[in-house]
Amino acid sequence: MIALSMILLVAIASLSAIWYLVTRKSVIERPANVKSIEIVVLESFPVQVNVVARGEFPDSCTGVSDITARREGPGFFVTITASRPSDIVCAQVITPFERTIPLDVVGLKKGYYTVDVNGVRGTFELQTDNMMQDIGFLEGKVEIGPLSPVEPCNLAQDQIAQAYEARKIIIYTSDRSVTIATVSIDPSGNYRVALAAGKYLVDINRIGMDHSNDVPREIVIERGETVSLDIQIDTGIR
Repeated sequence: MIALSMILLVAIASLSAIWYLVTRKSVIERPANVKSIEIVVLESFPVQVNVVARGEFPDSCTGVSDITARREGPGFFVTITASRPSDIVCAQVITPFERTIPLDVVGLKKGYYTVDVNGVRGTFELQTDNMMQDIGFLEGKVEIGPLSPVEPCNLAQDQIAQAYEARKIIIYTSDRSVTIATVSIDPSGNYRVALAAGKYLVDINRIGMDHSNDVPREIVIERGETVSLDIQIDTGIR
């Protein structure tokens, strides 16, 4: 009886292992090949800094799967991870990519800072202390769709990420006379920006037939508070 039970346990374990191997997604991940970076200091206060990374994928199936950024002292370290399915045949075509990554520079003192993106380095200068007592935050999630006339969307992850990178959150003064900030959206649709306390008008840079019922929207930023504004963008693709 004990032997039979052991045989059954071994059989169940073997079947579970086979099921895992069959159903799991086999993906190859490696650091993306970054060729150059450009550091953009935006004219806003608090100052916002974006790093634009440009590089190449070795084939048509590879795309950006993850981006992380951390700061150690005066240095920012950004890691861009690329991935591709290991079980499909891909065209060996060099495919360029570009990613815009916001750096968290609120609260930093004036001075020089370094940026390292997958080993490619650059520097930027904050000419004044980037500190404000009366600041709050605006954050939210953007959803864009449809991205293709066929559902479910059959675009590669990199193509979807490009759709988000092309859209920006635009912050104006309440009378829309001055642009305060242009905010990037990450590949997952998230955005966040620090703003001085006050009233603002939030909108997007519309591409093609883009439409949204969520913007333009007037917001009020208060000291130490966070305003959440989620935005759905209808691309008009049918």
